[in-house]
Formats: sequence, C-alpha cells, structure tokens
Amino acid sequence: MTRATFRGHHTGELMGIPATGRELAMESISWFRCEGGRIAEEWTHFDRIGMMVQLGVAPPPPSGGPLPLGKADAPEHLQPTSDPATIVTRWFERIDRGGVPDLTQYLTSDWNTHDLPPFPGISDGITSAWQAFPYALKAFSDFRHDIEAHVVEGDKIATRLTARGKHTGEFLGVPATGKELVMSGIGIRRIVDGKMAEHWAQIDAMSLLQQLGAIPS
Repeated sequence: MTRATFRGHHTGELMGIPATGRELAMESISWFRCEGGRIAEEWTHFDRIGMMVQLGVAPPPPSGGPLPLGKADAPEHLQPTSDPATIVTRWFERIDRGGVPDLTQYLTSDWNTHDLPPFPGISDGITSAWQAFPYALKAFSDFRHDIEAHVVEGDKIATRLTARGKHTGEFLGVPATGKELVMSGIGIRRIVDGKMAEHWAQIDAMSLLQQLGAIPS
C-alpha cells in the first residue's frame, strides 16, 4: 500500500483541456501485488475531481452552512475485539443495515479523517461523521459494500471495496435520479483500542458524478 502526492505542471493538452500552465497536486492511494521482485498487479485511486477543479474545468464543492448532527438510531454494545479486519468489516455491515450507527462504538472521540466527503457545510473530526450520515441517507438508499481485500500492518488496515446504492434524493444539487450507482475505493484506517481513530481514503468520485449525469463522461 502506498499513499502519495503527485505534483507537476499542466504543460500540454489533457483530455481535451488545453495547457493551462497551472501547478497541480493530487493525492492517491495505490495497492500493489508484487511477484518475483516486480509489480504484477495494481489498483490505484487518485483525486480526479480535485485535478479537474485545479484545471478550472470543474467547480469546487459547494459551500453551505453547518450540516445538522445525526443521532444514533439506538445504543449499540459491540463485542470487544482488537482484530482490525473484524473492526472494519462490521463497520460496513452496520452501514449496510441503514440508519445512523452508534458512532461511539466504532470511532474514537478524536476521530480524524483526512479525506472528508464533499458535503456542503461539513465540519472535521468526529463531528463530520455525525453530520455525514443524515446527509448521505437523504440522498442514497439500499447501501451495499463488498470488501475485496484487507491488508493489515501494525495498527493500520487498508481495505479495497466496491460500494453500491440507489440515488433517491438530492445530492450536490443533482435531483434524485433513481439510478443504481456503483463506486470503488481504497481506505486506510488506524485502529486504537478496538476503534477506528484515523482515516485516509480515495474513492472514484468522478465516476459517481458521471453516473449521476452531473459531469460528462
């Protein structure tokens, strides 16, 4: 697993966009399978939307007032475990059951995500998690996360997955389409005392917006 930031200058035509001379920076997460001292297989996600914003051909995420906080559907009491794969797997299983989880059972009080979802008015830290669920649940339904693989090292776990859902409400200004959506991503989480404490992720947000018809393919 590799987290990287790519930097460079846009000096030539790219996907129909003439050279802008702008300096760009894009974060990425890559998953490599090595064989015989060489890279044999690779999965990479990078911030394609961020790249388009920096090139001036896509608008930045909309601004807005603070999002309302969600409330857990019910108190939860999870069986203690130190196994990172169990901790992350049951997190996605809980999301797929719908509603707002009891985040106190899954995230530490100083939860820190380095890649916030592009929701207008979202805060940071643990507050962002309490805000994200109500916003997402108004826009999407029928969640399903298929975990493709985990890699665990020390207190960190990397997860490659495919997420599915149905667009049933307004999202970033796009009215409900009723479309079935699919999106892949890679996340890295740091585990502390049986809970998720820190998070880095790259998802194929550009593909999601293309499926919604918000940007051209």
